[in-house]
Amino acid sequence: MFHINLPPLRERLDDLPLLCEALLRDLNKKHGTKAVEIGPDVMEQFRRHSWPGNIRELRNALERAVILVGEGTIAMCHLPANFNSSAAAVETNNDSDPTAVRLRVGTLLKTRKKA
Repeated sequence: MFHINLPPLRERLDDLPLLCEALLRDLNKKHGTKAVEIGPDVMEQFRRHSWPGNIRELRNALERAVILVGEGTIAMCHLPANFNSSAAAVETNNDSDPTAVRLRVGTLLKTRKKA
């Protein structure tokens, strides 16, 4: 075994364009989409983000955006409404996001078997 020290994403922001390009390629293949690029305002937002979730958080943000855009350029409107907000500033009831799924606390999600 080898120990590889890999700094967190927030310390290697110069890697963002290449990481995003590779992730876009994989996510397009996975979802049958044609997202071709990330808008400059989105890339700037990515550069300002602290990335507490590292590469997994980047992948999740891009996966959501790829699904929403379908094809073309990923724009700010394809990112979650609270992206880059501090936890204290996140709105708990954002009715302005048409892509949000809202469930009451205690709702169970399961697949029903047909009789």
